[in-house]
Amino acid sequence: MGDGKVLYSEANGRLFIRMVGEIRYTISPGFQALLRKYLAEDSSIEEVLVDLNEARYLDSTNLGLLAQIARYMIKRFNRKPTVLCANKEIYLLLDTMGFNDVFTIVQSTADKPPELQEVGKAQQDSKAKARMMLDAHRALVEMNARNAVVFKNVIELFEKELSGD
Repeated sequence: MGDGKVLYSEANGRLFIRMVGEIRYTISPGFQALLRKYLAEDSSIEEVLVDLNEARYLDSTNLGLLAQIARYMIKRFNRKPTVLCANKEIYLLLDTMGFNDVFTIVQSTADKPPELQEVGKAQQDSKAKARMMLDAHRALVEMNARNAVVFKNVIELFEKELSGD
């Protein structure tokens, strides 16, 4: 199956992200680039809304990138970002991973924001991709103690791969 896509719009200090289809690690570099752009120290973004109503699958790397959004919002503004998720399977995944602790999850749909743009593809060498995946999985572990057990071997694998740096 083909990859899903990440769409976004930004206006008035609000970043809206919509994930559609199967969100796999192959699109993570572009998603990470978007987050780096809008969640930087000098960013004017004060609110993040993530719409997962059209997502059918999210892999752990992209869940980790979402966890990084929560970490940023809580650290910078002391408030949780919002996730819209009416899909019961995706909601169960979020709940199992501990997203209820760091996101406000609303089980409803969103009004269509104006002019959504698709996140572009970004190229990364194997080391940069491994670093992104390691950081994403570490964010999942920070979010929930149960995730430490689930992703222990994954993190060790990426750490081993990157130890030659």
